[in-house]
This record gives sequence, C-alpha cells and structure tokens, in this order.
Amino acid sequence: MDNKDLDILLVRYFSNSISEAERVQVDQWRASSKINQQTFEAIGKFWESDDLTTELVSLESNKDMIWKKASTEKDSGAVYFKHFLKVAATFLLLFTAGVAYFFVDFGKKSEQVVATSSEMIQKYVEPGTKKRIVLTDGSVVFLNSDTRIEYPMEFSPTKREIFLSGEAFFEVAHDEQRPFIVHTKNTATTALGTSFNISSHENTEETIALLTGKIKVEVPGIESELLLAPGEMAVWNVGQKELEQKVITDFGIMAWKEGVLVFRSSSFDDFIQKIHRWYAVEIDIEGQPPHDWVLSAEYENETLENILMNLQFQKPFNYELKNKSLTLKFDAMAKKDN
Repeated sequence: MDNKDLDILLVRYFSNSISEAERVQVDQWRASSKINQQTFEAIGKFWESDDLTTELVSLESNKDMIWKKASTEKDSGAVYFKHFLKVAATFLLLFTAGVAYFFVDFGKKSEQVVATSSEMIQKYVEPGTKKRIVLTDGSVVFLNSDTRIEYPMEFSPTKREIFLSGEAFFEVAHDEQRPFIVHTKNTATTALGTSFNISSHENTEETIALLTGKIKVEVPGIESELLLAPGEMAVWNVGQKELEQKVITDFGIMAWKEGVLVFRSSSFDDFIQKIHRWYAVEIDIEGQPPHDWVLSAEYENETLENILMNLQFQKPFNYELKNKSLTLKFDAMAKKDN
C-alpha cells in the first residue's frame, strides 16, 4: 500500500466512513511496525481532540502552503477549519517520518513528535513563553520560560532519557521496561510513571518536587541517592554540594504551569531573574536596591505593569517600561520597611 492510498484510508477510518475491508487493511498496516502504530495513535489523538483550534506547522518547508491555507480559514468557519486541520494532519504525518503539530492549550503551545530516527531534538523556550510537548511514548512535558530540553526523536528499547536546563513539569507515561530519566547539570531523576517538577537554572539551587508516583534522584559522581514519595522534594545545594530530602510545604513551586507567578521570600536577584524569564524583558538597575529586599507574593495572569504598580506600595522604587526594556530606579535616600 503506498502513502497516497494510506492517506485516504486513514481519513476514512477516523471520519467513520471506512468499509470493513478497508478497516482490515488499516489494521494490517498498524501491526506491521512500531512506528506505524505510533503514527496511527498520534493521528487518532488529533482527531479525537476538541481543543485543536489554532495552527499546524509541518517540519518540511514545501508543506507551508497547506498550513497557510489552514490559517486563512480558521476565522471563517470553526467546524470546517477543524476538519481541514485533521485531514491535513493525517496526510502530513504520513508524508514524512519527522513531523510536529502544534496547538493552543491553556495559553501555551503543544507539540507532538512522530519519528523513527535516533537523532536528538533540541528545543529552547524563550523568556516570556511556555510550551507543552507530547513525546512519542505519550509522556507530556510542560516547559517554563528560559528552558532548554534535548531528547531523542525515538526512545531506545531500554530507557527514555531527557536532558534539561531550566524548569519543566513532567507527566510520565508508565513503562516498567523503560525507566524515564531526566538529566540536569547536577542530578539524574529516574521515574517509571509519575508527575514531577524540576527547576535547574544555571548557578541556582536545584529542586525536584514529586506530585504523584515515585522517583529516584541521584547525583552522578557522588554517592548520593534519594527515593521520593508524593509530597516530597529533593534539593541540590550548589554551594555545599549536598542533596537534601524535604517535605513540600508550598505547592506554589508548580503554579507556573497554571499561569501563576510566585515569589516566596525572594531576594532582589531572584525577583529580577523571574521577571526576566516570565515577561522576556531586559532589566537595567539605577541606584542601589535595598539590601534587605524580600518579596512574597502571587500574581495570576497579571501584566508586568500591574505587578510593578502593586509593588510600588511595598518597595521604594520607580520604573520605566518601554517595549521589552525595564528600568528600575532606586532612590539612595529612600527607606521603607518590608
């Protein structure tokens, strides 16, 4: 069966207009290889979803014409557009073994990868953005701003390895035969099927917080290993080179996934780093910030302007915000208690 015939059969299959003889052909194609089954499942998820309302992007440049047409249709007829996207996705997923599709989900982009190559995929999430990735094994990764991730286009038969710099929340598909391992600069976290958050930015304390399931956290090169239960976290102290096990007392550390910017006893440097990543602004400082700056607050889907105006009631500063440039101005004579 060539791709053209298969395209048509799969469109008929998922639109419930297929004959029994054709259904047998599809089932035989699915059973003939692992990648065929993965492709079938990916297309099936796409057809069954009611949330796919924005855009698809092919990895092959010569498919851009199809997606351009889809983009022009999306405002004129929601039902037609959704059907068009599903048909187009079916054709493109079969046309090449390296295809990604994206759709809007809780204000973040989502991506499904279907491929046969062992080549590594590298992705960087710019400050001010977030992304949701669906891996070929069914695991879901939510990537926070200023985060880099690397993973194979297809996992090996014995393990599933991810390399992370930044912050991400993982919902791991259960697979007893293939442990899911997340490597950061300092640690390696192993899971079979679970959900957890890792924060691992350069030169900062690293945290691994477990929401469900069970994980093992190791520090390569050091005989240090922790087994975490739900509600526990591992903390890697960069300065002391120590791995600590703690109880999670504040689940706000995972709130970023829901659009909540959280500060917990944050120093001025922590505040600046979070604002830069969250809003993608370059920040200049004029004057001397208070040495005892401590901030505890939560902001849900707030603009940067609103946050700065709110903080002026608590902290002694003025600001200038133009496009993607923020200047914080501190009066050396100003004094204010926290």
